[in-house]
Amino acid sequence: MNNYTLNNRQGFPFPSSTDLDDLMRNINTMEKPATGYPFFDIYSTAEHTFIDFALAGFTQDEISVTVDDGRLVVEGEPTAEEESEDIKWRKRGISRKSFRKVFPLVEYAEVEFVKYVDGLLTIALYVNVPEDKKPRTFEIGYTKLLGVDKEE
Repeated sequence: MNNYTLNNRQGFPFPSSTDLDDLMRNINTMEKPATGYPFFDIYSTAEHTFIDFALAGFTQDEISVTVDDGRLVVEGEPTAEEESEDIKWRKRGISRKSFRKVFPLVEYAEVEFVKYVDGLLTIALYVNVPEDKKPRTFEIGYTKLLGVDKEE
């Protein structure tokens, strides 16, 4: 079971640093293609964790983002480009090859939004802990137990 703490923003649940450490360790063991392609960054704010992918040359229709069985799956499948007699390529440095990246998600993690702007795919994740799973604080008081008053 994951331990969650509450930050000071009206009780918004956020995974503890242990959960974030586990997520980062899990990223190192995720399913990987033969190369590190495509490159991506992972960073966090108080409310979200973001994953940015550098996908220059891809169209929005060539990218898919899904959540399946507790895993975030990001895939890209470029469409074939038609050869043109008018264009002579001197160098093709912008890679447009198929890829699949899989990230294990912490419990209660949800995708809030996905956007693709200027070749950068951004995925925003947050942890939505149900009320009954959030930590509770109990007031410590004295009670009578078996007829003995603890205040005495």
